[in-house]
Amino acid sequence: MRGLRMTFFRGVESRMFRDATGAGPVSRDSSDVQLPRRPFTYRASQFSTNALFSAKLATAAALASFALLLAMTVGTTFAVRSFISEKSADRFSNFVQTSNSEFEADVSRRLTELLAVEGLFKTSDDISQAEFEVFAGLLKNKGGPVEALGFVRRITPVEVDAFNQAMRKRGLVGFDLTRRGGAPEYTVIEQLFPRNSGVVSLGEDLGRDSFFTDALTAAEESLLPVAVGPFESSDPNQSDASLVILSPVIRQIADEVSGSTLVRTLEGFALGVYQAKELLGGATVSQEFGDIDFRIVDVSKGARGTEIFPEAGGDSSHDWSGGQRLHREVEVGGQLWDFQYSGPHDFDLTPLEREVWIIVMVAGLVITLVAGGSTYSLIAGRRAARSDLEIVTTQLSAILDSALEGILLVDQRGRVIWANQAFANMMELGEASELAGEDVANRLETNGPDIEHRDRFIEFIREVVRDPESTVASEDVTINTPEPHSYSLSSVPVEDERGLHAGRLWVFRDVTSERAADEAKSTFVSMVSHELRTPLTSVMGFIDLAMDGAGDPVGEKTIKLLGTARSNAERLQRLVDDILDVSRLESDALRLDMDSVNVVELATDLADGVNALFVERDVKLTVEVGDEVPMIWADRGRMGQVIINLLTNALRYTSSGGDVNLRITHDSGAVAIAVIDTGLGIAPEHTGRVFEKFFRIDSKRSRPAGSTGLGLAITKSLVERMSGMITLESEIGEGSTFTVRMAASTPAS
Repeated sequence: MRGLRMTFFRGVESRMFRDATGAGPVSRDSSDVQLPRRPFTYRASQFSTNALFSAKLATAAALASFALLLAMTVGTTFAVRSFISEKSADRFSNFVQTSNSEFEADVSRRLTELLAVEGLFKTSDDISQAEFEVFAGLLKNKGGPVEALGFVRRITPVEVDAFNQAMRKRGLVGFDLTRRGGAPEYTVIEQLFPRNSGVVSLGEDLGRDSFFTDALTAAEESLLPVAVGPFESSDPNQSDASLVILSPVIRQIADEVSGSTLVRTLEGFALGVYQAKELLGGATVSQEFGDIDFRIVDVSKGARGTEIFPEAGGDSSHDWSGGQRLHREVEVGGQLWDFQYSGPHDFDLTPLEREVWIIVMVAGLVITLVAGGSTYSLIAGRRAARSDLEIVTTQLSAILDSALEGILLVDQRGRVIWANQAFANMMELGEASELAGEDVANRLETNGPDIEHRDRFIEFIREVVRDPESTVASEDVTINTPEPHSYSLSSVPVEDERGLHAGRLWVFRDVTSERAADEAKSTFVSMVSHELRTPLTSVMGFIDLAMDGAGDPVGEKTIKLLGTARSNAERLQRLVDDILDVSRLESDALRLDMDSVNVVELATDLADGVNALFVERDVKLTVEVGDEVPMIWADRGRMGQVIINLLTNALRYTSSGGDVNLRITHDSGAVAIAVIDTGLGIAPEHTGRVFEKFFRIDSKRSRPAGSTGLGLAITKSLVERMSGMITLESEIGEGSTFTVRMAASTPAS
């Protein structure tokens, strides 16, 4: 890894020639001079010779300084111009990334609408046009680019007559599928709101439309949403192109032969019609940058692709000229779309940023002229002058020395090159100017403040100095004198102008208030959680008394309502307990009672305890134990919490008739506790995040009943606190396997 590149300059101090005694400039006494007959001429000649020498020296020095400063001005101007260009490119790249992210978010929102339509037709066979119009109208009124929502049903020849009658009842007089020609299957828009979107209409057979044939086939094969279009509307009042998204509707029905086995069947497709300009170009429009050119090209069938926005089938990029260009490819409904952007070289730069290089150049030239003239004047007047570079160095040192952060620069051996006074003060090392050349680790061993874990901190400093490639992002150290302060230290390697390792830069930032705020947050969460437990316990007690008839007798309906309240109170109590556990884990306040634990006995007892829940859900729970499984080193109570969390998580995501297997084996000095289910499974892109707090695999679904969203996060933290490891293997539709590996505390017997 490349480190921070720094170049060190050494200032040059000009000195006047002095006499042997050091008293002052060399001069000659006038009494030693033999005057000729015409002294005026002689003196003039002598003066001219001295003046000529002085002028030549001043001119040479002025020209040299002028050339040097001119070169620095030109170099600085090019550097500033390059930096401005890079800044513009970075902003343009960020803009493109933001635009694509907003588009993907908008598409996700649209798919949510289709998911709602899909869910409606999964749960009911007979939905009237009026019912659907109310349902679709509510979705459409939420805003966005949606033009119409509908449902496309697959019709077999056996269902044609009944379907014709149903469509005629919806107002399509004389509707008859068979008049359009016999076919093994029809794909007809059964529901649509509004009835005519300008692109599709109620009763239209999409299977006979070449625009939709490939899309219907692709959606049926992939069981994923597929986009069609965009294409022009037939409505004369609608000038913008429209985009259609088809999402397959799958229903599980009982097999006609077995009567109990569930068979997945494709009922049809949820259909959404959207304004292409708002959906596809919305991200760019929302940025309000009028100097951006934007187009979308469908590259699903080749690298050249076909433009679909803003000129469907055309080429709007032929008039793009100059500037910078970027493109991002996004998969939309089974199609690969290339989002292409063109922007100016000075994209999103303020007028000052655009012209700052000119200001730098003009200022540099002015400084160069002034400095050259000043140098000439100073040398001619025999005055010492410091170089501009020394002035800049002095100013930079003053700025860094006034910084609140402690700054330290060391060489490859850890010896101080430069430190500001803030660092010297926080480490109680006296004057920063006196630290140059000292080994900072050795100095802290003999002097300095009261540092928590001093030996560990000093060894950490030495280890980082020895590694020329390591980068320290943030490490905390606490200094207890004169009062406790927390500092966050960061460090990056430093390279010289040749790319060689030259040392390391350290920055110490006071984060005492931030750490205090974190601790206060944890204390507050813990306090609130504790305060909630008492009223919750009281609420559940009174509910139990009411259900037992301690007050007036209650009826069956009241008991059912009280049972629901009791269930929700228990869920809230679980959430409070989980929040307390998370708070303890984050604040390192959770204490573990580590001992040898018979995990086979523990797991078997826990499985027996929760088996009733599995029987109620019609999920089979089995326990498998390998040969000679040893005891493990763990906290028995927390290990039980880990196993229960994994079992209940598997139960939530396993459908009726599924299986959950608790398997305990021993291999290579470790005991593996695996919970294997036949549930929904987890996509590869989500497996790395399932242990995050409140993370949901599918944002479109609500969290399963009884889930707090913290169980897996707590499980992972507990396992790691007990020096174990948890892994996940999963496949969509096949189920998931959570495996906890713990160290064995005794040899296998």
